[in-house]
Amino acid sequence: SLKNLSLSDDGNSVIVQGAIDLLCVERVEGRAVSAHVIDYKYTSLTQDSVIKKYTPQLALYKNVVAKIYGLEESAVKCTIINIRACKQIELEI
Repeated sequence: SLKNLSLSDDGNSVIVQGAIDLLCVERVEGRAVSAHVIDYKYTSLTQDSVIKKYTPQLALYKNVVAKIYGLEESAVKCTIINIRACKQIELEI
């Protein structure tokens, strides 16, 4: 459960409040095999600034999704959709 989820390697619990805008989970025979976190932003920031500003947030989402679904982090893809700029940014995290 989320109540028992530890986000640190030393076993200390961290409570974080947030919401993933869209989460797609691919399942094979009922077992999660990959996931895609999509986060919507409406900003005039440059693409580089969006990446710098929001990568920590998406990295946290990636970590939590991997733990909840029992996936390797490499199986979780993260994308930012900048609605204002009509840009899709695939994060390499």
